[in-house]
Amino acid sequence: MSEMWIGDLLDRAGAAMLRLEEDGLYVSAFRVSPRIGASFAALRQGELDDGLPLMVLGTEVIEDPTLAPDEFALVP
Repeated sequence: MSEMWIGDLLDRAGAAMLRLEEDGLYVSAFRVSPRIGASFAALRQGELDDGLPLMVLGTEVIEDPTLAPDEFALVP
């Protein structure tokens, strides 16, 4: 998986989070496909080894097998 592809997903998710925040809603979970979840986990392995939750964009990441790798869902 290309880092640019992950970067695009993060850009889109960040913009969507900002729109929600502008409406007074705050995201409690960032749902991604297992493939993206595994990529995030590999990037954050040290934090996970320390017992911290998987966090990206300040939000807990939850793997959702119903999502394609280029999809995400934000849970307000």
